[in-house]
Amino acid sequence: MMDFLCLINLFFFVFLTIYYPIYISKSLKLKLLNPITILVVVTMPIALFKAFFGPAYLLNDGLFDKYYNFAILMANIQLIITLYVTIILFKIFRSYHYSITNFLYKITPKWRIKRTKMFLVSFVFLLLFLISFYLLSSTFGFINWILSPRTGYQYHRVGAGEYYAFALLFLSTSFSILLLFLRKNRSIYLFSIVYIFFAWFLGSKHIMLNFCIYTITVLWFRNVDNLGKIIGYATPIIFIPMLLNFGSFDLSEIATYFDYYVNSAMYYKEYFSNGIDLFYGQIGLTDYWALVPRSLFPDKPYVYGFLLVNEHFFPGAAEATHTPAFGGPVPYFADFGLIGVIVYSFFNFQLWFQVFCYYIIFVDRRLERIISNPLYIYAVLILFAPNFLQFFPFPLSVFIFYFLVKLISFINRVVIRTS
Repeated sequence: MMDFLCLINLFFFVFLTIYYPIYISKSLKLKLLNPITILVVVTMPIALFKAFFGPAYLLNDGLFDKYYNFAILMANIQLIITLYVTIILFKIFRSYHYSITNFLYKITPKWRIKRTKMFLVSFVFLLLFLISFYLLSSTFGFINWILSPRTGYQYHRVGAGEYYAFALLFLSTSFSILLLFLRKNRSIYLFSIVYIFFAWFLGSKHIMLNFCIYTITVLWFRNVDNLGKIIGYATPIIFIPMLLNFGSFDLSEIATYFDYYVNSAMYYKEYFSNGIDLFYGQIGLTDYWALVPRSLFPDKPYVYGFLLVNEHFFPGAAEATHTPAFGGPVPYFADFGLIGVIVYSFFNFQLWFQVFCYYIIFVDRRLERIISNPLYIYAVLILFAPNFLQFFPFPLSVFIFYFLVKLISFINRVVIRTS
């Protein structure tokens, strides 16, 4: 009986993961293959490896481990609430469609977009990436980082985390803007290869994958023929450099890269064994330290926010900037238990904003409309740019985004006036 319940639990996890993007697609009257479902199709192997392969290989009871199943149950609760909130938001947006349209018209920047100036914007952000990457690599040595990006990523970001965050942000912004304004599909393929090569030096297989996904997303907006076949051919090719980044083809070694829910099972086992207590808001309250660059405040603690949980299981890992990840809403549970999962999932303002951006972009999804309006370009960056603002917590992310907006505006307007 318990095994049957475990299977039902796992089935609902897969069903909810797949159904959510399908629901959004239907609500926005999109065809089945669209940027939202493309993300699911391409990342599904990774998601399945995280949720099933790692636990099946590393846990003694495999997929029937009770603590692993509790982790999946918490993820299911979060997914159900996310779906419910999204349904409510779409109903609200439809009810106030004309008010939203008028609001967007009022806040839309009035400066004119020119393709050549946006190429310049992309180039400026690429230069900023190169500068940030050079400063980042100084912790390990530029040549050493180039030769072993994975080692640099895992062990040599101490004291230079802000440079890594900015390097990723600038590369993502440069890449995303460039692909929107290129005229030929061949140019998109060529520059995608170049930028994915740059992304490889950041040492993360997920970053490379997200750059590939953005390329496919832009091709969708351009109504490229046979996009389904392109995805079918591209997906295996995408995973080749990712496998090379593992450094080993041994199954047990690869499984350790997908230990997210194994770590979650370890946490819940410790919690229910009274080995670790809830933090009652300490995780959320101390997360503000993420806003403080260590270069400006050397005494910044290494353990704060969710790293409090990480430190319990992996002492010293936070200081080494090599913190194993946990699957599902463990940070929410670790603060307030099940109530934390429910409340945080309901009041996920990032989700609210994401759904709003989906609504305004896909009401009229013509590429010509998007690249003619700065507001829609910003929305595309927020929704689809690879790893956009990933390492910048709220409210710092708002200020950084404001800087990007002003820089894009400045380059367009000033250059135009002096030409």
